[in-house]
Amino acid sequence: MRVVFLNGLPLNMFPSEWGYFAIQVIKATWEDLLRDLAEASEVKCYIRHQATVQLLEKHLEIKLQPSSELYKYDPRDRVYIVTLKTPQRGQEATEVSVSDVEIYEIYASEGVWL
Repeated sequence: MRVVFLNGLPLNMFPSEWGYFAIQVIKATWEDLLRDLAEASEVKCYIRHQATVQLLEKHLEIKLQPSSELYKYDPRDRVYIVTLKTPQRGQEATEVSVSDVEIYEIYASEGVWL
């Protein structure tokens, strides 16, 4: 399994051939991240906000290589959104603590109506 970190949920990450699909968003914890990282064969980080990346590295005790590529959804991935609770528009947050972020786990399925 591959663990993927994103800072948002861009709809263009899902396959363009999916005519309709459902997205399930689940509130996650740091413990969920640690559990999945213990089983992960690979970790990809698409978060470029340096303070958030540093928080993940410190709290999860891993080294991340942020990618500037666009993530394309793969149902085999374990996708986590790590985002600031209160984004600061027009300025860069240089220090981020565990209490400053929210974590969500994302699942998507094609052809599902809610």
